Amino acid sequence: MTDQPDEVSHVADYPIGASITEDELFRDPYRQYAKLHADEPVSWIADLNMWYVVKYNHVTEILMDPDRFTTAFDRSTVRDTFGDQMLSVEGSLHHKYRKTMRGSFRPKAVRDNAVAGIRANANELINAFSGQSEVELRTHFASILPVLTMLSTFGLPRSDFDKLRVWYNSFEASLANFKWDEAIRRRGHEAVAAFHTHMQSAIERATAGEVPDSLLASLVSQMPDTRLSDEEIRLNALIVFFGGISTVEALILNSVWMIGTHPQVHGRLGEDPSLLPRIIDEVARWRSPVQSAIRHVTRDFEFHGHMFREGEVVCCMLGAANRDPAIFPDADKVNIDRPREQKHLAFAQGPHMCLGMHLALTEARIAVECLYERLPGLTIKMDKSPEPVGYEFHQPEALYIEWKPSV
Repeated sequence: MTDQPDEVSHVADYPIGASITEDELFRDPYRQYAKLHADEPVSWIADLNMWYVVKYNHVTEILMDPDRFTTAFDRSTVRDTFGDQMLSVEGSLHHKYRKTMRGSFRPKAVRDNAVAGIRANANELINAFSGQSEVELRTHFASILPVLTMLSTFGLPRSDFDKLRVWYNSFEASLANFKWDEAIRRRGHEAVAAFHTHMQSAIERATAGEVPDSLLASLVSQMPDTRLSDEEIRLNALIVFFGGISTVEALILNSVWMIGTHPQVHGRLGEDPSLLPRIIDEVARWRSPVQSAIRHVTRDFEFHGHMFREGEVVCCMLGAANRDPAIFPDADKVNIDRPREQKHLAFAQGPHMCLGMHLALTEARIAVECLYERLPGLTIKMDKSPEPVGYEFHQPEALYIEWKPSV
């Protein structure tokens, strides 16, 4: 792992960045983004030892420029945790990995292969608590549904659920470990090793024809000149699994939070359920589930008056770019009627744009639709449900809902 360049020379030039702490970013990232937008849209965050870029146009420029800003760098929490997979390589290897996987995540494939299963799983989970009058939604629904979807996508048994959830918690902590805490890294690496061992057994079963009609079966049956090695399958399956869980869990919770705290949106949804995709799209902008996209500087150069040095970390703050007042009028306010040409960056942009974007949006739509159909009078218990938090992954830590139980 290469050393990060010394940050001392940056601190005096970026007083706002020097004053922002990791805890403040976690508790209320949007307050910190507002400060940066106003006075330091490119800033050195000393507590995290990295650059923050918050303007929409700057973020877009970086994401579209893999020559100067790369994901393929040793000091990357993604690479350190997950190894060389589609999110931490560039060029032809990145294209190869993404091309092999993307067929299962195209809109038509999602409609044909995933919708029915997502709806069935959502209703099954709701069945378990619909006779009550209150539930904590993250624990009993939002954290479960995306895992079941990923297991189904790869053709793995539901009995794998408990193992995957345990590993996932270590993955998430490791990816947000910008201070390089060794205990967090170790737990992340141990979870990754366990995942690889488990996935290798699944690959062998799929090769023997025991896991039909799945992404895994498709991967192992490729022609020899295009088939990924077993290791490449495991590495890329791991990043797809993780992305397919974290983004969807947050998108479900943030959608229910937004609807429940904006009566006008709730009312319009009740009158016209076809508005739900537009509502979820605005949620993705307003409370972006994944707040950042990390890139690494490949050489020394000046970026809009700021000297970036080779090896430095640049954090493209997707959540902040989606609140850029120069792009989104009244950016801090929810507006489900925003013109569609104003494209948010919740799923990033450029070569590494989220592979599972269509699946995530579809899954969130079905989940929210089922909740409001099955639980009449659904409201949030505000006294027990804190606002969403997090500057890397953003969602409520707990979301209690109540409704009128059927008699």
